[in-house]
Amino acid sequence: CLILAGTLLYWSVSYFYVGRLVVRLVIRNIPSSLMVTGRQDQSIEIRIRGPESIITKLAALNLLYTIDLSGAKAGPNKICFARDHFPIPDGISIEEIYGHETVIFLEKSEIKTLPLQVALTGKPAFGYEAGIVTAKPGSVVFKGPKKIMEKLAEIDTSRVDVTGLSEPVTRTVSLELP
Repeated sequence: CLILAGTLLYWSVSYFYVGRLVVRLVIRNIPSSLMVTGRQDQSIEIRIRGPESIITKLAALNLLYTIDLSGAKAGPNKICFARDHFPIPDGISIEEIYGHETVIFLEKSEIKTLPLQVALTGKPAFGYEAGIVTAKPGSVVFKGPKKIMEKLAEIDTSRVDVTGLSEPVTRTVSLELP
């Protein structure tokens, strides 16, 4: 009886393995009038216990923890991680959640159509001057935090160098975002 108990104890201790997993955080159902601002946690680490073969397979997967913000309000939203929301199969237990909560900041958003302003640098060839500069499209639709969007009247392009030019040119440029 003592030998059997020792064998069962050895089997139960050697059968289970403790490992750490990084679980990526995914935000869903952000209310349409709001947007996430600021720096957000991208993942959370958990310590799990279970059969080594299953833990090894889990470590190779891209596990996701979904944060549902459907009822969230503007401002800081504290999210507490619930053990039963982690995508962990039966036979695996979560021993510890490192960083049991996160804060997600939401701000009111605004959609605005803004004209593009082409920014020039340099001087054309001698005897020439920069003529009418147009952007195609002439405007873009932006969605951003309301407090930033209220201050914007136009969006600048990255600088277009006209140094030494003596004929019309077409350039593809990026936008200088606030």
